[in-house]
Amino acid sequence: MAAFNIEKYINSLPDDIETIDVSSKSLTYLPSLERFHKLKELYCSHNKLTLLPELNLSLQGLYCYNNQLTTLPALNPSLQRLNCYNNQLTSLLPLNPSLQRLDCSHNKLTLLPALNPSLQRLWCDNNQLTSLPELNPSLQFLYCHNNQLTSLPELNPSLQRLYCHNNLLPISINQGWLNAEQKNTINNAFQCIERFKMMFYCLKYKTKLRDWLWLKVRLPKIERLYHPNNLNKLLNADMSEEELDNVLSIW
Repeated sequence: MAAFNIEKYINSLPDDIETIDVSSKSLTYLPSLERFHKLKELYCSHNKLTLLPELNLSLQGLYCYNNQLTTLPALNPSLQRLNCYNNQLTSLLPLNPSLQRLDCSHNKLTLLPALNPSLQRLWCDNNQLTSLPELNPSLQFLYCHNNQLTSLPELNPSLQRLYCHNNLLPISINQGWLNAEQKNTINNAFQCIERFKMMFYCLKYKTKLRDWLWLKVRLPKIERLYHPNNLNKLLNADMSEEELDNVLSIW
């Protein structure tokens, strides 16, 4: 079977084509697509691409998952959907204002750019993220599980689904999905549990602390105060009977 000739295929396409699909063709590169001024959808997944050409201004959907990409071209202003999961990306360029869905899971990202106001769904799971940017008001779905997150940003009221299990969070949430109100309820419950644990340990070690204070502090003090030598010192002290009575009353 002859190898797929990407140059021949691209040259055979009309200038006004709106969708190009070259998925699963064992491609190692893509030629320039700049002559396709009406191109809206580009499918190039399941290949061996390490780079992509400059994106057309009209492009709305880019599906380049399951490749070997180490970087992405600048996102054009019209792009609404970007699926770049399962690549070798270590960083992302700034997100364009029109982007609504971003799937950058299964990469090597350690940081995400600021989220654009239009973004509604974000998949960034299975990376190396230690923190997340501030959530935009429009975000509805957030999948950030299997990372190294130690905290979450403040959850916006529009959030409908949150997957954040398998991180380094103080509270590991493994239920299917939680909205902001449910997350806050769970946080309050865990804070109550932490206070209960503290009270439990205080009561548990109360007796030991009391015994330690008695043996190490109070008992030696009493023994010193009431030792016969102290009485001899008082009796031999040069003081009046009234002064001695006062000392003995306190003693």
